[in-house]
Amino acid sequence: MKFISGFTAFILTFVLSVSLVGLLFGFPKVETSNQIFQLRSKNSVVKYKIASLLRRDVLRNGNARDQKIRSIEGYYSMSEAELYNNYVYRQAVNDYFIKSSSMNDSMLPDDFQYAWRKHMQAWQKQAAYLNAVADGNYSDYSGYSDNTAEINETWFQVLRIAQRYGVNIPANYYN
Repeated sequence: MKFISGFTAFILTFVLSVSLVGLLFGFPKVETSNQIFQLRSKNSVVKYKIASLLRRDVLRNGNARDQKIRSIEGYYSMSEAELYNNYVYRQAVNDYFIKSSSMNDSMLPDDFQYAWRKHMQAWQKQAAYLNAVADGNYSDYSGYSDNTAEINETWFQVLRIAQRYGVNIPANYYN
């Protein structure tokens, strides 16, 4: 009899404590299969939008930039200084920056937007640097320097965040 009354007291105490905790902090919500489907669907939409932006950037804007750069006569034997003073090269970088930075990223997650915009800022600084090199007016662009390393770092950050959202990154995106 002592065992039954002890067990009953334990059960009542447990139910009372769970009820009080539930009332004070809220009961856990059980996700239905419909809610799980909506969450997966939302994630796949985000994944698709990120992949689409990257695809447009690489295949449309990046390839156009690279094609213009490769068309420069003697490109493969040019020094960095000669390349940076080349009008076609500067124009390719400027065009790339204008086209890629104008792509709409407003519907993408905040962390991706932040990384993408940092990447576009690095390209903007590189375009300004190239124009300063061509003009010979370094004093007008104090603080600007070759931003190739920053462009690469910010690009790899964009790709890492895209991967977190499930985007499969093709190998040629790393070139």
